[in-house]
Amino acid sequence: MYFTLIGIVVLIITVYLFLFTRTRTLFYFTFFMSAFTATSMINLTNSRNSILCYYIVGSFFIVKVIYELIIKRYTLKKVKILNGLFYFMVYVTISLVLPIVYSKNTLVFTPDSPFTYISFSIQNVTQYLYLLFAFIIYIASYIVFTNEIKVNMKKIIDVTAFTIIILGFLQFFTYHIYFDFLFRTNYAHLVQYLETGLTRISSVTNEPSMLALFITPICVYYFVNIINGLRKRKLYKFDIAMFLMIIITSLLNRSSSFYLAIAIIFIVLIIDLLKEIFNKKNKEFIQEVLTLKVYKYVKNNKFKSIILIIILIALLFVLFKIVGYRFLILALKLLGLDDSGSTRMELFSYHMGIFLKNLFTGVGFGTLRSNDLLSMWCAQVGLIGMIPIIYYFTSRFIYLFRNRNEENNRSVFYLILTSIIILVTSVPEPYFIYVWIYMALGDSLYNKRDISNKTIDKLNQEFNS
Repeated sequence: MYFTLIGIVVLIITVYLFLFTRTRTLFYFTFFMSAFTATSMINLTNSRNSILCYYIVGSFFIVKVIYELIIKRYTLKKVKILNGLFYFMVYVTISLVLPIVYSKNTLVFTPDSPFTYISFSIQNVTQYLYLLFAFIIYIASYIVFTNEIKVNMKKIIDVTAFTIIILGFLQFFTYHIYFDFLFRTNYAHLVQYLETGLTRISSVTNEPSMLALFITPICVYYFVNIINGLRKRKLYKFDIAMFLMIIITSLLNRSSSFYLAIAIIFIVLIIDLLKEIFNKKNKEFIQEVLTLKVYKYVKNNKFKSIILIIILIALLFVLFKIVGYRFLILALKLLGLDDSGSTRMELFSYHMGIFLKNLFTGVGFGTLRSNDLLSMWCAQVGLIGMIPIIYYFTSRFIYLFRNRNEENNRSVFYLILTSIIILVTSVPEPYFIYVWIYMALGDSLYNKRDISNKTIDKLNQEFNS
């Protein structure tokens, strides 16, 4: 067993934040480190397992929130924990006994063996503990959102996304061994290459698809912020720059998860913004820009305009070629016509068959592994487990979409929706805690968690001073 170099640095920062700063600051650092899903603090050489940094940071964060509750700086008065997510977790706990009932009765796919009979193993315990930790992080984050006067999620998303993208470019342009030594320190990370021999960008995550899980929702988040800014006649330059950087990263990353999520979100965005795009005010604004600014520039700079048009056409051609090819690959995967797609479809069909045979109870949490979260959880927990969590997400999505013009509802709606789309279709990793922090943020908006308790406000103001 040994501590990694970055693990030592992270531990020192965490202890300092735990002892000498307010809980909100430690919460920010927890979110920041949650993106480093391939960065371990401790490596266990005998078992070749790793303890990731965000587990340690998150544990300190949980302890600090408990401390805030004990000294009554935080309160549970406004926290509604008894929701669909809670009942889902209750059944997940109960379902751990099911592998004993179904032992040697049903064949499933697991990480350790292509197909094996269901049995209770250490995998059931570890998968449950990962999920339980994420759920506790959700509750702790929820408590922070409901008790702090202001939690600037936009700022910490900006800092985290920028860091992850820059590190991704660093990985792409340097020899991956040096990068892995510093940042991808766990045993489970994969190195994949492009046809050119360059490393596929995965930044500080285990593999390209897991990077897509983190950056794609944020890409959509920035796009929605840009649209909201244009509606207010404002230009969010940082958001535009980040949006473009994420697009470039995703093209180099080449994960099908990005293209699938963007395709689905594009349809939702059209439904969302159709009326607003073609209203009278926007038409007048577009006409004004085209006639006064663009036309005037072209008239006064004919040579420059021709050069710019040629460059733009060339860029669009290259982009269309790259994106078109990736969407073709995606279509082949969805139809099961390539190796990856056929395996995905085979596992999906097989595990949905298990779900239909064990419709109500499932075969127990942690018993199997699929290439998508939908078939995996359906087979594991059945209707008893799926109905509460489907209700949980549906109620939040409906509320946020109906009230999407209020505050940050639209941005948060797409942040959570994009994450869920990728999880249920291609990346069955519900244990990454940044997704659960998004869910806590959504719950704070769903339950209208504006601070109104004067005592809490006074305590927070005194703590700030």
